[in-house]
Amino acid sequence: MTSNPFEPLVPRPAPALLSPAPRIAHGVALAAALAACIAWAVGWLYAMVSQPELEFARSGWLVGPLGLTGLAQEIALAGLTGLLTTRFCCEREAIGGHRRPLWLLAGVFIGGAILPMLVASLLYGLWFLLEAGPLELLTQSHDYSTHFRFVSALIDLLTWLICGPLLIILLLRMSRAVLLRDPLARAVPRWEMALGLGLSVALLVALVFALLGLAVRKLDEPEAALSLWGCALLCGLVAVAATWRLLPLRGRRLRPLRLLGTSLVCVVLWLLASALLGALLVVVTLYDDGLFVPASMLLGILSLVLLILLSRFCLRLIYRPRPG
Repeated sequence: MTSNPFEPLVPRPAPALLSPAPRIAHGVALAAALAACIAWAVGWLYAMVSQPELEFARSGWLVGPLGLTGLAQEIALAGLTGLLTTRFCCEREAIGGHRRPLWLLAGVFIGGAILPMLVASLLYGLWFLLEAGPLELLTQSHDYSTHFRFVSALIDLLTWLICGPLLIILLLRMSRAVLLRDPLARAVPRWEMALGLGLSVALLVALVFALLGLAVRKLDEPEAALSLWGCALLCGLVAVAATWRLLPLRGRRLRPLRLLGTSLVCVVLWLLASALLGALLVVVTLYDDGLFVPASMLLGILSLVLLILLSRFCLRLIYRPRPG
């Protein structure tokens, strides 16, 4: 059946430029990571120019391996929070696209570079008011310098955990008029689920090891910082490799809160098991000093095996991925 040739032609509206939900999440994560680089560079320049007499500025804490590991941590944390927060909002409100994605990415980039610095400056100022003479003690006391680094790491962590999700949620709320609803556009690729799990495990392990290193004052050496991040990166890669075959090719939803809970339970169980193995290593070393090196190598291998088993166990028990 053919159409009427005398029927008037009705012009069809041009299709809007859409940004699917996966591209929104990936773009926001990339914009947040770039904003973290800008914020770190501005903070580094400010510390080196305005206060070059401080011990942490002279000792190369902001440059070299120590500074680069801090930069890598901020990039990973900002990217992970951007990805998980955007996915959470898209899955909760059935967001399938954005008519003006560049405006959203620009807001995340500019806000992510400015807002954390403002909040961190307020927190540092509040801490300086509560402490007695922090600048003088920074240049004289090694103990206070270690205390300063602990407080600085805590402030940076809280700043990114608070400012990143709040900024993204606020921008998505402000742009509700240009959001497109599509309950079916929720498929998540396997690599995104694996990346979220691996980064979560790596950041949690790095946080625990950093707190332990600050407690024993071993993070002043570049080798210690590189070893810390190398071990955290290895744990993340092991978690990804262990769970890759268990994840579907395309998942129905990412479920960021359940993914974070899976990573947290896995890391806690792994740390407890590693502590028991470490206690066993101490007993063996007290029995015979010559067994320290082979026992340490065996302890490392057993720790990786435990991480593989716990990653698979927690993924099946807690996360329970659903194919799309």
